[in-house]
This record gives sequence, structure tokens and C-alpha cells, in this order.
Amino acid sequence: MIKKLLIVGFGSIGKKHHDLIKSNFKKIDLRVLRTKLKKREKNVKFFFNLNDAIKFNPDLVLICSSADKHFFYLKKFISNKRKILIEKPIFDKIEDYSFKGLNKDKILIGYFLRFHPMILYLKKLVKKNYNQIFYTRIEAGYNLKYWRKKRNYKSTVSANSKTAGGVLFELSHEIDLAYFLFGNPSKVFCNTAKYSSLDINVEDFAEFQLIYPKRNISVNLNFIEETYNRNMRILFNGGYIECDLFEGIVKYYKNKKLFIKKFKNDFENVYLKQLKYFIDQNKFLDKKVSTFNSAFSVLKIIEKLRTSSVEKKIVQV
Repeated sequence: MIKKLLIVGFGSIGKKHHDLIKSNFKKIDLRVLRTKLKKREKNVKFFFNLNDAIKFNPDLVLICSSADKHFFYLKKFISNKRKILIEKPIFDKIEDYSFKGLNKDKILIGYFLRFHPMILYLKKLVKKNYNQIFYTRIEAGYNLKYWRKKRNYKSTVSANSKTAGGVLFELSHEIDLAYFLFGNPSKVFCNTAKYSSLDINVEDFAEFQLIYPKRNISVNLNFIEETYNRNMRILFNGGYIECDLFEGIVKYYKNKKLFIKKFKNDFENVYLKQLKYFIDQNKFLDKKVSTFNSAFSVLKIIEKLRTSSVEKKIVQV
């Protein structure tokens, strides 16, 4: 039985998880480790010292710190008796991490869109037409000033290279979706840039290709667009699939017939579904979730995209 849960970090995603857990899992003793700002808030039980949080001995841990601290906290809290959810990306870079003794089956990564009913429906359509699919276009963009409107965008992890900011990391949900739907690409080609007047030291634009033996995926990610954009278009011999996450609409055209399916635009509920799975399940065996290994594969893709952008050439994955 789950009695104690610890959230590490109290930025926007940490606060979101805190509020959802507090509202929906009232019997859980919920605490937050906050080491940078020793600021108290009403109705939040804080630890301001790592040792105190470790002594709390939580059953579950949500690591919501900046990505450059993920591995540090993972090593502090990992055990065979404890499950951990790490917010995306899994780490900020590929290093010679020591995974000896690490029970990867206890680790879930917060690519929450995998729990979206629209994405699960899309997965079924892709599987149904997989061998006929030859091209996919994925787009995600929104101006960082509006996206982080509750905080000064310049002070967020999204704006800082030291905390794994930039579109490749911050919008890596789309990279994970490509991996979730089509698996690992064989090659990549990428261009990143800073085109906006945003006061940030990371890329705000990325255009790249994920190249597979029998198909190609083109992706555009940016912090620049004035209106929220998150969509996907998949072309296959005999039809197409269109998915708009903001509007909640999937269009499926096949055999000269158009099918339209609508979904609720309710991301809070998708976050809650992920939390319920994390809290209620004994093992992470469901193939739809982002595991340690799949998230590490996504991180490797991001690293190859960065290499391609620097070297201005196609890179093997």
C-alpha cells in the first residue's frame, strides 16, 4: 500500500503533480523536496534538506528537478522497493552513467502524451497501416513568453542551456511520439537556430529529419509561434491520418472515405492518468508507457540531432 510520496523540485511540473496528487490521492502523505528556494507555501509540506527527504523514506518519488540533476537524485532514491517517475528528458546528456544495481523496471519517464486517448487511437491507426506509411510531418510550437506566462520565461529551465533548455529537450515529447509510433530511426539530419528576440541562451527553433529504411519523418519544433500548434500528418499509400492535439481531432482518410474522431482537449486528465498508473501499478509492464530504456533511446536521438546540427551532415543513430 502506498503511504508516502516525495516530489523532488517545485517548478511548474512539480506544482502540477503536487496539486493533482493532493486533490485525488488524499490518503497519501505528500512531501516536496525544495533545495534552492527555502520559501514556504500554504498547504505544501516541504523538506529543505536532502537528508531529511531521504529519512522520510517515501514509497514513490517524482523527480521534477532540472534535467541536469535527474541522475543525482535517481541515485539517491533508487531502491528495489521504490518506484520512481522521472520527468522528461530522462537526463540532460549521454555520459558514462553507472547503472550497476539500478532496477530499471521500477522507473517510469514522464512522457505523458503516451497516455492521451488521441495518441493511443493514433497508435492503432499507425499499426494498421504501418507497412504503407512513407512520410510523417510533426509540428509543435508556441511562444515561450506565453507558454511560461505564470513565471518570467527567462528564469525557467526551458531558457537555460545548463538545465537542458531549448526546443530539442523541452519539446522532446514529439521526438518520443515519433519513437513510440515508429521506433528508432537509422539516421538523422538536423538544423537548430535561435531566430527570435527571446532572451535565452538555447535554440528556439529546430527542423530535422528522422530517417528510416522505408519512411521519413520531418519535425519542426519552436518557441516562436504566436498561437499554440501541435499537430501531425501521416501519409500512406491510399490515404492519410491527421492529428491536431489542440483541437482534439483525428482525421483518417482511407479507401476514399473520411473518418473523423474527436477527443476532449483535457491535458490535466492525461497527467492524472499517468499519475494513477504510476501510483496504482505494481510493475511497469504496459507497452504504451515510457520506460527507462525507451527514454534513454530518445535521449540518444537528441544527442545525434545536436551532433548533426553542429556538423551540418547526416548522422547515423
